[in-house]
Amino acid sequence: MVDEDWGRIVPVFASAFGLLAPYKSFVPEERQAAIARQMERTRAGDYGPLIETACVVAEEEDMRGALICAEWEKAPHLTWVGVRHDQRRKGYGTCMFHQAIAALAPQWPSLTSAVYADHTASLIWHWRNSRSLKCTACFEKCSTFAGHTKEC
Repeated sequence: MVDEDWGRIVPVFASAFGLLAPYKSFVPEERQAAIARQMERTRAGDYGPLIETACVVAEEEDMRGALICAEWEKAPHLTWVGVRHDQRRKGYGTCMFHQAIAALAPQWPSLTSAVYADHTASLIWHWRNSRSLKCTACFEKCSTFAGHTKEC
């Protein structure tokens, strides 16, 4: 992830979180403004210092998703992960997760995360991926993103 990605994340996360509270209650312009404020806070370290090597974007011809890790209470925390609504269930989130785990593996053996309890798809994704934290070899298989995460 590079500096220019921070502005490009906002519409991706607005799409990813647009059907979830509290963002679903906002009109599109308010939603993007709220996400932009959250990204500013994240980048400023309000949720802990960023672990830049574990912050990744999924990009083919355009940005499909992003994953942001920060250090929280002396451990890496999956602070944000989102995939554009029209690109869901194509393996982007899981692939970004495996790339972040590969970046974290030399220093940290685990990763924490939080999820909205009423968002079933997110709960399942977090549960499924939490079982594969040791799978650092998947980085090679997932390097082209879509369609390769099933091998992990």
